[in-house]
Amino acid sequence: MEDWIDITEASWEGVLSPEELAVLSTNDITNVLTNLAAEIRTMITTWSPNTVSANPLKIPPGFLRRALIVARDSLLTGIPGYPQDEERKKQTEAANAWFLEVARGKIRPQPASDAVVNDVPTEHPAGIEVVSSRPSRTGAHRMNGL
Repeated sequence: MEDWIDITEASWEGVLSPEELAVLSTNDITNVLTNLAAEIRTMITTWSPNTVSANPLKIPPGFLRRALIVARDSLLTGIPGYPQDEERKKQTEAANAWFLEVARGKIRPQPASDAVVNDVPTEHPAGIEVVSSRPSRTGAHRMNGL
């Protein structure tokens, strides 16, 4: 099993064309990659049994391609007048839907070799028990004959 990987500028190969890379500044790309790693890790930790790497810039290798598709969309849509074709829109929608499934816990990432415990608060019973509830004012037995 492959260990978690860093997202670097070299990761963009095959996702952005050379023309697109030329349009973007290195500063933009670095900021987007840092934010992207944090966003992906947040989606992973949304479901409490998942763990993340101790390194804040690492993500699971199986997440890289989809993560870069999401990042590509945020980078290129920020450029005024830059055209986005239907194929890229479909790829972005599919990647976002996939990450939603990750956040729901339906897709689980592989554990990192340097995994840290997920301390995201989860829902727990509050210890309150409903003993009885008031009867409904418009129950079926009161609606007879109407």
